[in-house]
Amino acid sequence: MVARVVLVALTVGVGCGGNARAVDDAANNVVDANAVDARLDAHTADARLDAVVDAAPDARPVGTVTARFYHPPVFAGQPVIFQNVDGSVAAIRTTDADGYARAELESGGSVTVLYPNAEGGPPKSAATTIGVEPGDEIWHGRKGVEAGPEVHFVVPPPHLSVGVTSSCHEGFSGEFVTWPASCPRLAGIISAWLEGVRDAVFAYVPAMEKPASGVVDLTGIVFHAVEPATVHFINIPPQIQKVGGFIYLSDSVATQHFWAPNGLANVVAGRADVSMPYARVPGTFPAAITSFSDGTHSSSVAFSLTDTDHDVDVSAAVMPKVISTPVLDAVHEIVSWNETEWGHAAGVVVQVEFARGIGRNVMAPHTATSLRIPNLPPPWDYFNVQATDTAANMSVYLMTDSDGYRGVRNWISRSGGYFSLHQPGGFFGNWFY
Repeated sequence: MVARVVLVALTVGVGCGGNARAVDDAANNVVDANAVDARLDAHTADARLDAVVDAAPDARPVGTVTARFYHPPVFAGQPVIFQNVDGSVAAIRTTDADGYARAELESGGSVTVLYPNAEGGPPKSAATTIGVEPGDEIWHGRKGVEAGPEVHFVVPPPHLSVGVTSSCHEGFSGEFVTWPASCPRLAGIISAWLEGVRDAVFAYVPAMEKPASGVVDLTGIVFHAVEPATVHFINIPPQIQKVGGFIYLSDSVATQHFWAPNGLANVVAGRADVSMPYARVPGTFPAAITSFSDGTHSSSVAFSLTDTDHDVDVSAAVMPKVISTPVLDAVHEIVSWNETEWGHAAGVVVQVEFARGIGRNVMAPHTATSLRIPNLPPPWDYFNVQATDTAANMSVYLMTDSDGYRGVRNWISRSGGYFSLHQPGGFFGNWFY
């Protein structure tokens, strides 16, 4: 039991608490008047059996964990390693035709997906998610969609250009938008603008079938103009001096950017009222992409709003900023960094590209300003940090989510965090994926 606890602490980069239980037990080990009787009772058969049961390690819940390798056009045949908390292998799978691999894994375990080597030969890049729970679905790979045919969107005059976003698409180019081959239907938000004026009006279309003719006529759709709006942020950390941002439109699956000027406001007594104009489109709600600055460093968080005329409590959402170059301690397999004293992050991603051409990407709960790179089993142990390793490149990305680390490891890996943004009242912070 002790070995397992220590390994968990190392895996997530925790630098404290390893002996807290022992200290507490020692402090409470006071002999009283009943001590002799207690020792005699301890020698009974029932007492010895109870002691064995009590000493057994707590069983961790076990359940199905799903991993997906989404890297069009490659999906199948990628190795996926499922490891228990102590590093032992729970299962090794390969992804199916749709990129999925599943295994039974104990709570707190890890999932590693190996990326194909574009030059052929053994994989050179591995992505690990630590702190996985039964029921999780962890995605890795290139975000984006497969290319498809161009569709001509006919925009009602006097508008000349259009943009469309949905759950499986984002793109705009004049009157023609590329419709992904794998997306039979678009349900999303449309913007249209005049010559030289970006995102002048907006509309929402619940469902658009892929047109056989290659033409979508938007004539008759009701477009809504951008209107003034103010977002009231409260409970801002005292170190923050300025708050700025702009509005996205959002529905249950899609977002659309407003190319309106960013609002900016000073923080007074933990409050900032920021001007963020947007179009009030039925079927959508606004989401504020917000930056918090202490005058030197800033970090950004996206907030989902039911409307803009109410207070938004940011006390649990403001995310710290990494303020130093990461340092690799190859002997102890640890990457460390410095952060601002303000803010809270639910997760962290550490990327290391070793000079020998091997890349590691590790996501973990954010519990400290360091993270141990976990070991992989043979034949993939060449991914493990070697004492002589040096880093060619390193990056550290902090993340937060209204669903905590569960949101980070599930929703951010799958959708860049927009799952939580699509839930009214949700938030996320992440500019990595």
